Amino acid sequence: MRAGDGGGRLIVESGDRRSIAQVANTGDEWWIHFNGRTHLVRFHEKGGLSHKEAEGSLAAPMPGTIIQILVKEGQKVREGQTLLLLEAMKMEHKVTATKSGIVSSLNYSLGDRVEMGGILAEIID
Repeated sequence: MRAGDGGGRLIVESGDRRSIAQVANTGDEWWIHFNGRTHLVRFHEKGGLSHKEAEGSLAAPMPGTIIQILVKEGQKVREGQTLLLLEAMKMEHKVTATKSGIVSSLNYSLGDRVEMGGILAEIID
């Protein structure tokens, strides 16, 4: 793996095969979009955000536009359930519930542009 153009891209090489991974970070969280899937990697460094501070909130992994909202405020959701779709870098990204609970807030509307790290929704127990 090596750095790409410095714009949040990595070139992944495996044998003769080369692929591009899109990478963005918010605090201690790194969002990696690779081979059609989005992965979240959390680092807990001294002085970084604690897991408790981020628990229940869903931050935008990268700048994008809300293209579909699949839940409503007050709705019960289960961990892993898709809450909304974000279009970023000409790809659709599913934003899923990080835990089961109730959607306490949806902070953006359909068509809104969001910045990386913007809190899209919050879930309470």
